[in-house]
Amino acid sequence: MPYLEFVGPPGSGKTTAALGLLTSDSTLAPGRRSIASKNAVTQLNRFGLPAEGLSMWLRLIVGLPRDFAMATLFFRETNQLRRSLTMLMLLIKSRALAKSPRQWVVDQGLQQQILSALADQCFSEERALGWKRRCLVMPWKPEKLITIAVSSDVLIRRVKNSSKHMQQCADKLPEKYVRENCLAFEILFQQHC
Repeated sequence: MPYLEFVGPPGSGKTTAALGLLTSDSTLAPGRRSIASKNAVTQLNRFGLPAEGLSMWLRLIVGLPRDFAMATLFFRETNQLRRSLTMLMLLIKSRALAKSPRQWVVDQGLQQQILSALADQCFSEERALGWKRRCLVMPWKPEKLITIAVSSDVLIRRVKNSSKHMQQCADKLPEKYVRENCLAFEILFQQHC
């Protein structure tokens, strides 16, 4: 059963929304350990993949060449090894979640990775839109892509109040970091912050 994926600028509330959805619907499973509630049994193995036994591993092995090809192309376009390795892991995970009999919720997935790469100017708008389309088809396709946006003023305040987001800003001012991510979000999803 395909998974649900949240996407939005950093600080928009993806994790909070995912936690709310998981709390309100007990049939959904957290697709990331960090969004598992204290009362829920996490159904992910130590690699962050569905713990569904041998059949899941066989499905993953069969699809690995395609995942590696996509991650290699991503590396050629971004020239960033770490980001490309993260992309590879997200491709594998998305494929595993999409083939699982459970329905999963993900707050940081493939589309968020593409948004981040565009915000950091790793590739052009055209390339980013191409990656968005590629990752919205099987075998990686989520059942539903849920976009979240809030005003840039709210985002700036949330980023400034979050040590995690301030670390992600690196050497950028929070205002510039938010502006770049809002622009990338608008390009990819035609929504304003």
